[in-house]
Amino acid sequence: MTDRSSWTVTTHDWRTDLDVEHLAEVRDRLGDTEAAGGRRHLILEILAYANEEAESQGRAGTVIITVFPHGRVRVADDGRGTDTRRDSRGRVIRKPVMATADLRFRAEATAPLLPDGLPRGGMSTVPPIGVDLAGQVDSETYGSSLHYRWERGCPLVVI
Repeated sequence: MTDRSSWTVTTHDWRTDLDVEHLAEVRDRLGDTEAAGGRRHLILEILAYANEEAESQGRAGTVIITVFPHGRVRVADDGRGTDTRRDSRGRVIRKPVMATADLRFRAEATAPLLPDGLPRGGMSTVPPIGVDLAGQVDSETYGSSLHYRWERGCPLVVI
């Protein structure tokens, strides 16, 4: 167990679970989901992240997208999981992908394009524009199942 400030930064900075300034900047820059490429682009952001998680484990994943008549969309994957670690107090910490910037995509001009032709912004560009998310992280490493909710990008209490 180590201090979070010493953890290797790859895609996100582990030192904080919430970057309020980043989320506000996303809302200011992207506005509503139509300005951000609509619901399709948000789904592509989620799929790109799920694909990376599967690739990191050397395998292909399965994703099921369900569009409900009232407009709500469910994207469920086969549990590849977001990186989790234990902090110096023994708490299980999930990588802060929803509420902090993906450092690889901060410069929009150099971000890879998604299939809709728009630049990738990372998972943290999905919830701040009025999208509520729920997630479950099953950690074989730590023998736990953690439930999370985010409203407009802000993590809520564990369910």
